[in-house]
Amino acid sequence: MFELTNGRSRCYLLALTACGLFGVSTVNAQSLKGATAKVDDLNVTDLKLAGQLTLPCMLWADTEGSAFFTLEGGTGLLQRISFPDIKVMKQKNFERKFSWMSLSAEGVLLSESDSEEIWVVDPATLEVKNKIAVPKLKRAVSAPA
Repeated sequence: MFELTNGRSRCYLLALTACGLFGVSTVNAQSLKGATAKVDDLNVTDLKLAGQLTLPCMLWADTEGSAFFTLEGGTGLLQRISFPDIKVMKQKNFERKFSWMSLSAEGVLLSESDSEEIWVVDPATLEVKNKIAVPKLKRAVSAPA
């Protein structure tokens, strides 16, 4: 279960549903919001994400609580999804296999084990800012601050 909050409201995201909603390079702000159900005092919302392997660690709220990021580990499709309307606002396919994602003060960190690199991606533009070589890299982690 994942919790996204923007300071005033809270959303709990429980399930990821894989389905093909759009092409890799097209962003049409289509809603990815699935069914919402009440579970005790939680509102649980399904996300309808494209692809086959969206890693469960890949939901992060931005500092304003207005968006979160998902990463399809097998293809490198990074998406910035608005909150609370759950629409794809920006996406980029890096066409690489990533093993992890984390937020840092410098941007979104993508761990690419095959090339043993951490990719630092600008969270607003989704452009690569830097690549850092790390021998025997598995997963890079950080904190937003």
